[in-house]
Amino acid sequence: HLELRGDPQHRHRYQYGEQGWSVEDINP
Repeated sequence: HLELRGDPQHRHRYQYGEQGWSVEDINP
């Protein structure tokens, strides 16, 4: 499950895995 949230300057990727939610910063 992937979701993209936030504005273009500061987005995060929320991913649910075996160990729960992980969040990564995305800087285009």
